Amino acid sequence: MGMINRRNILLGSSLLPLAFVPRIVGAEEARINTTYAGKIIYSKQPIDPKSVNPAALATNFTSKDSIYGVAFFDKQIKDMTPPDAYVMYFRAVGNDPALKQQTVRTLVDDGNSFTELLRRQPEWRDATVLYLDVSPDPSDQKIYPLFASYSENFLMSFCHYVAEGAKYKLSLSTTVESLAGAFSGKTNVQAKGPLNIVLSKSDFGYHKRQQQIYYNRYYGDS
Repeated sequence: MGMINRRNILLGSSLLPLAFVPRIVGAEEARINTTYAGKIIYSKQPIDPKSVNPAALATNFTSKDSIYGVAFFDKQIKDMTPPDAYVMYFRAVGNDPALKQQTVRTLVDDGNSFTELLRRQPEWRDATVLYLDVSPDPSDQKIYPLFASYSENFLMSFCHYVAEGAKYKLSLSTTVESLAGAFSGKTNVQAKGPLNIVLSKSDFGYHKRQQQIYYNRYYGDS
């Protein structure tokens, strides 16, 4: 079944109401990318899953870089999730700037945005990729704003704990995980990849503004 290429469809300038999930994040066709299956890759520019440019990929970013990601799977999403329980999580594990010696294991996205997407756009269930626009350019209208709102909030919260005038490298192992069963709290890792972001306290306001932009873009101005 043919899928929708979100990079070829423009959203326009209007804000999105709660009941609308944009088709701009529609999946690519269900073909498995054997080169990247099981991996999450990142770049400072939007990634086309059909023709990945290895030279444009990165794992190290500054807090104000645009950060685009794609998770590639070795099967379709409908084969990773229990029937009628379309829950996918984006998780980050790494060092915590607040606790220093301890690690953080955080659900960057608690499954809500992907669940909305998979229920409202059933064609996504045939996908073998998910877009992870962690900190996209606000002028990019071809992203899923609900997910971006979650991830910007994640970065904002960590900037808050960085000492004034200091830089902190947040080294993360990121994963996309599916719910193991309809009534199970367990998850299965479907894709993973490293992500390193240098944070500063002064970037707190930047990510707060970004988060609000994407929140309003999805829900509409409140």
